[in-house]
Amino acid sequence: MHIVHESLQQMVSFDLNTGPVNSVYFHEEDRQFYIGTYGGYVHVISTEHLKEIGRSKAHDCAVKALKVEGDLIITAAVEGTICLLDKKSLSLKKAEYIGATELLNDVFIDSKRDRIAIVSRDKNVRLFDLHTGRILGQHNEHQYSIKSVTVTDSGYIVSGDYWGYIVVWNPELDVNTGPIRIAQNGISAIRQLGNDVYASSYDGGIYHVREDGTHTEVLRLFEQFPKEVISH
Repeated sequence: MHIVHESLQQMVSFDLNTGPVNSVYFHEEDRQFYIGTYGGYVHVISTEHLKEIGRSKAHDCAVKALKVEGDLIITAAVEGTICLLDKKSLSLKKAEYIGATELLNDVFIDSKRDRIAIVSRDKNVRLFDLHTGRILGQHNEHQYSIKSVTVTDSGYIVSGDYWGYIVVWNPELDVNTGPIRIAQNGISAIRQLGNDVYASSYDGGIYHVREDGTHTEVLRLFEQFPKEVISH
């Protein structure tokens, strides 16, 4: 793990020694990096002190994704398990989220409604109660493995798959928009900003997605060749 400190004009390196790094999340409020590794660990790196300030063995296999919200860390592992950790103590909080039948790819905490959304290779988007683990809803509109998920401020769940399709789901009305192909290759990551969503793709584009499913390309980092990946 390497952090480039611009003001000091230096790079600080950390040997975490728990396997390859699989997920990195920066939490702006506490200015800390949260890192998930193949060894099943969550590491916490302070940018103020430029050192590791904590670690926890969350899973017995690779941490595929993690998010931080409020006092909670949520992690998703390759074998389909999800862990909820206390951010300060890094201790495991009791909650079981049962449903995914294949490798988990992403997770998102909707703290406004005390919910979590998960996506996996089984092509399902699932919504759980954060504290009890009870499943609140799901859909299987995607035809391909789902890579990323996020939740807008108003509660719409937007997911993107490995073939460039997105689905916008209103879980309150159980209404889906999509799948809509917005990119010529897979969706690599999705982030929300208020009620707007931005999706990056392996095709080199960044796309703005709205809650009604309309979308526009807002940035191109490189050109893909060939131009389009053909699905069968």
